[in-house]
Amino acid sequence: MKNIAIVPACTDLNRGDQALVWESVYFAEDIFKGKTDVRIIDTGDTDEERFIQTNQTGKEGFKLARNILGHPRRGRKSKSTAAHDDLLNIFLMITTGVCDFVRLSLLICFPQLYKILLSNKEQVNSFLFLKSCDAYFVKGGGFLHTYGKFTDFYYIWYQTFYILLGWRLNVKVFILPNSFGPFQRNSLATRYLSWILTTCKIVYAREKISKNVLENELKLKNVHYGPDFGYFIKRKKSNIKIDSNKTKVAITARPYRFPKSENPEDKYIEYIDAMAKFSDWLVREKNCEVYFITQVQGPSSHENDNIAISDIRQRTKEDNMHIDIEGDYRELADIYSQFDLVTGTRFHSVIFSQVFNVPAFAIAYGGNKSRGIMKELNLEKYVVDIEDASDSLLMEMYENITIHRHEYINELKLSKKVFEEERLNMLNMVRGYFV
Repeated sequence: MKNIAIVPACTDLNRGDQALVWESVYFAEDIFKGKTDVRIIDTGDTDEERFIQTNQTGKEGFKLARNILGHPRRGRKSKSTAAHDDLLNIFLMITTGVCDFVRLSLLICFPQLYKILLSNKEQVNSFLFLKSCDAYFVKGGGFLHTYGKFTDFYYIWYQTFYILLGWRLNVKVFILPNSFGPFQRNSLATRYLSWILTTCKIVYAREKISKNVLENELKLKNVHYGPDFGYFIKRKKSNIKIDSNKTKVAITARPYRFPKSENPEDKYIEYIDAMAKFSDWLVREKNCEVYFITQVQGPSSHENDNIAISDIRQRTKEDNMHIDIEGDYRELADIYSQFDLVTGTRFHSVIFSQVFNVPAFAIAYGGNKSRGIMKELNLEKYVVDIEDASDSLLMEMYENITIHRHEYINELKLSKKVFEEERLNMLNMVRGYFV
């Protein structure tokens, strides 16, 4: 029996994240033929928050372990519907973050003091399980990048804490397919990240762009390619049916903060306006039926797609609809499968659609994820950078993908066969560390 932890924390409110976590469990079980005790690190500061964020995971039969590193925003319920934090919240998060850093750095230095340094019995029990583990699997996603901000070092420390803990406790760590970069060269955060990633047995990059960045910029030798685990999902029937004789288009949006912009609030308004005009054009000029889909419900306003969707729909002049379900990622994937085309700011809305041969183009943000994965599919020309996402560019993308629909689907079918082979290679490679 192998003890395996899936880290860092999982939230059911993000169906892309949820898919990657659940698929990580299935991956671990396939490696060890089911002879495992796999536990997922939970999310939330209170029982109510944990129920909201991990109820679906628990009901599905997955085991949970208490997170020993909470988010610095914890303890404060923001009622704001803005995409950006106010100054008070930023100050409070910094204070909490500094306290966490000091306390858990002491835990790394003196793990025998865990009963003193951890907050409660659940965290103590979680630490004892983490200490007993044969491996930590870092779930897939796109969570490691540095932009040269003063918060970069804490951000990287926070995101890689369980890797650091694994190194300290002599537990094997495997990073499942992730996107990496961009990185601010020679910064303290990037140098720390370079070191912590060398402690992992394998670092899987889900696109060649990230693999090249890790090898060339961070000088890592333990990097391999692996496809995003979202491509292995199975569908679960949703009770929502999209019946229409018109072309059905789904759109996902998010309250993005535009961290590279000098005027992030203005850039957000430009993005929202472009999406609204694009929606109206689809309805008015292309006789489409447009649905905005909530892919991510939280936990923070920065991650709540409903904020961006509300902002967009307030600006639209033509009819459109909004779907926000309480189901898991499999039910959401079933909904995407009923559309003719998807426009995805949330990249897992693109992936979920592609699994069921629905063409989708991506609005890329925050690193190499969208453009890199679409390049692996030979579909990079169907990517728009969020900073450049004007309504005219979105219209042009729609026209192109409509004209080349059959070629797009053929590329998907070819890539899926390659992805299945790559997953088998990953299973054998990781299994080799336990022979």
